[in-house]
Amino acid sequence: KRYWHDVIGYNYRLTNLQAAIGLAQLERIEDIHANRRKYEENYRDILDNDKFTFQNDLDKHKRITWLVSILLDENIDRKEYILKLKEKGIDARPFFYPLSDMEIYKLYCKYETPITHKLSRIGLNLPTYESLKSLSEINIILKECV
Repeated sequence: KRYWHDVIGYNYRLTNLQAAIGLAQLERIEDIHANRRKYEENYRDILDNDKFTFQNDLDKHKRITWLVSILLDENIDRKEYILKLKEKGIDARPFFYPLSDMEIYKLYCKYETPITHKLSRIGLNLPTYESLKSLSEINIILKECV
């Protein structure tokens, strides 16, 4: 399983190359955030609000878009939808597994987590990276796949 962990591991050290890339990214961080927000706004415009739920902005807070994370209507087969998008060149990914399901973390979860499990089951991350297809191509693909 992708993003499933059998062991706890830590590695907080950056290589010199990773640090150099990180510094270069910071020099254009505002452009990166604006671009990701543009993709998110496009997804909001194209996808039907009855079938897809987006994160809300909170008053007096600035939200940064790392991924465009949405919730699918429970009548949409997420696996099938991801496959349709992938066939058209869009790499959408399901939400992460609940940590409470992983054996290495079960010791720390003393309660049932039904909301977490529901979000994990119906959540989808849409891509926002800069090498993504053009917005017009994305619009056509999203309209075809719904």
